Amino acid sequence: RRADCPHPKHLELDFFQPGCYSSALKKHPTRKPHIMKIRTALILFFIILPSSAHAISETDYASQYAASVRPLYEGGTFGEFAGTDGLLIKYAAFEQDNETGALIILHGKSESYIKYAELVYDLQDTGLSCYLMDFRGFGFSERLLDDDPQKVYVDSFDDYVEDLQTFIDDVVMAKPHAKLFILAHSM
Repeated sequence: RRADCPHPKHLELDFFQPGCYSSALKKHPTRKPHIMKIRTALILFFIILPSSAHAISETDYASQYAASVRPLYEGGTFGEFAGTDGLLIKYAAFEQDNETGALIILHGKSESYIKYAELVYDLQDTGLSCYLMDFRGFGFSERLLDDDPQKVYVDSFDDYVEDLQTFIDDVVMAKPHAKLFILAHSM
């Protein structure tokens, strides 16, 4: 491992961290787990999306959003489940009748699943059912701290992982999917 690499186990973590990629490849030239991430992203964003994605124009954006995105979003299924320690975790599901797979969309820090309404609209003709979840302490999910909705606190990062596992097991996999993708941002 290079001295300037901050990850003690960089082969198991992010290959895009500066200093990690080149040293990992030199030590293990045949071990390239990041290729699967890249291949999946390329398939999703360069093959599936351009052929079937909707997009609203920047011209008269507000009225197009209100007329197209909002009705699709409001037609979703919204629910909740008990996460770790009984905290209520909110989710949204946009299931396709003749789906080709499922996409789990996970928001980033200081976000909510509502931010991804336009993405769900853009993906509506891809055949992917979209499932979104607000992590504990974010968006519509319950918080451990009640004094400030801008503050996020979690006892352990593992609580996020356990909540996500419950979401996948109980909500997403409530019906079988031919393929399962996850799109996550910064968490």
